[in-house]
Amino acid sequence: MKKTVVTIVAVVAVLLILFVPIPKGTLLDGGTRDYAALTYRIVVWNKLIAEANPDGSAGETQTYHKTSVFWFPDNYKSIDKLWKIERSGAEMDNTEPGLSAPKEQKADYYGLDASGGLDVIVWQMAPNLYSFGLLEHSEKQRDWLVDDLIKLKGVNADTMRTVLSSYPIGSDDVYIIPWQNPISSYIGEYWVRQKDESEESVEKRRQEYIDNIRHMLFDDVPDSPEKLPEDFSFSIVWGCYGISSYDSKTGRLVKTKDATDVSKYTCIVRLTDDQLIEVYHLLTDINIFSYPDLYDPFNAPDAENKLMSSPNQSIILSVTADGRTKTVSCESIPFGSLDDCYCNEAREFLYSINKIVELLTSLPEWAAFPEYEFFYD
Repeated sequence: MKKTVVTIVAVVAVLLILFVPIPKGTLLDGGTRDYAALTYRIVVWNKLIAEANPDGSAGETQTYHKTSVFWFPDNYKSIDKLWKIERSGAEMDNTEPGLSAPKEQKADYYGLDASGGLDVIVWQMAPNLYSFGLLEHSEKQRDWLVDDLIKLKGVNADTMRTVLSSYPIGSDDVYIIPWQNPISSYIGEYWVRQKDESEESVEKRRQEYIDNIRHMLFDDVPDSPEKLPEDFSFSIVWGCYGISSYDSKTGRLVKTKDATDVSKYTCIVRLTDDQLIEVYHLLTDINIFSYPDLYDPFNAPDAENKLMSSPNQSIILSVTADGRTKTVSCESIPFGSLDDCYCNEAREFLYSINKIVELLTSLPEWAAFPEYEFFYD
């Protein structure tokens, strides 16, 4: 009996060593992430590329975004050689599956055999950020790292709704399968088990999660007008040393305060009601009023070894709604991604900040600003 137990433990240990991917780090090519196991390698490409125009001039810079799996022996090749393999494969297909703009269109989930039903695979990379893949239904539970799952290309809920509507089957023949993507450090509510929570409570909460996903994909949600609190406003400071800012009360948008003539990098822009509603939901969905006044999403308060970077960044967010005002200051914190945050609440905070910054920096007024005058080492 003892020998059998030892054998089982040894087999499990060997399987873990062979198949569990270990993060190798983030590249400085735009944010490509590398995860390696002994038998395969996952590369989450997020690489800035610029294709040449027909006249030989430099084309517009785009982001190549795709998750690729390289099996033995390719997993031991350098990242540069893997990039050549990646690009040669794209050229053979005469497609650019990783470019960020057409990414949604390149995930071809049409034409599957739906006679036995379809499995919608859902995973989360961040709070409120759901990705969907589609496979023919399987009665047998798939392994966590099976190739079919790893190679799925994530699409958003609207795209998946469109795909599902093309199949002549009812919603009862579509199975929602939550999946914890190995490249994501965000753990969705489906997988979280509270302390001393009963099995009945866990199953109920997991079913609610699945029901919510099914609602997203099948239920018609009418567009109803939303009203903001009359006193809602927000301001945000962000960027390297906190050089950028916006105040919704005054409409003052500043690309950088570190310039010879700051007025060239400043303008007045009023967000639309829809944009303000988006910001409002980003902040209320995470209960921004519950966060501490001084905050570092990358380092736990009691952490002995602190994550640091040079240069650093500052984020100062202030929000007023329903008679309450809250300011969260994250000053001189390191640069980092969602994966670098120390807990789910920190990821939710940073995700909301990133979405607000993305909204502001996508404005035409921001695009009209001149290039930065100074850069930081």
